[in-house]
Amino acid sequence: GGAVAAKEGEWLQVGSFVEVKWDRDWWHASIKKVKLERGSDKVERVFVHYVGGTSSDDEWVPVVASRVRPPREDVRAKESSARKESSGGGSSS
Repeated sequence: GGAVAAKEGEWLQVGSFVEVKWDRDWWHASIKKVKLERGSDKVERVFVHYVGGTSSDDEWVPVVASRVRPPREDVRAKESSARKESSGGGSSS
């Protein structure tokens, strides 16, 4: 098989970790359920549990509204290593 670009359905799976936009921040969450569009294999919405949250915070999130993205593990690793190098005087937007 050739290298295929990751389709959205491949990371939108039950048990997968994703980042969900809530308010203006991105939160880590795990997918509990997946709802497909009727008559399609495209994911319409996902039911997520927020990491560190309670089950009462669990909710359905529409995928189309760009509120769900794959976790940016590499970005977080870069940020933490950059923080160690420069001590103090960080600019916060």
